[in-house]
Amino acid sequence: MMVVGKSAKILLIDTNVYFSKRLSDALKREGFDVTCSTQPAFALTTLEYDAPSAIVCSTNMREMGALDIARLIRADVKNSAMPSSLWVTAASAR
Repeated sequence: MMVVGKSAKILLIDTNVYFSKRLSDALKREGFDVTCSTQPAFALTTLEYDAPSAIVCSTNMREMGALDIARLIRADVKNSAMPSSLWVTAASAR
């Protein structure tokens, strides 16, 4: 549940710097407080001190897949009740 008058925190995880920047800018224009990470392992450490309202994560990362990240987040008792998580993929333009 979001508090009225307060922007929701979103953790954006994507190894594609260009896509991450574009999506982050779009979300910020909509009033969201966005934290970006291009390294999945670093993103997981940010959950320890700054829990987001939602996570937007790419499914096609080299280091760790979105399902692996979801399993790690749910395995932590502190984060197991994190409300909304969104897992997306961006199709590469060819």
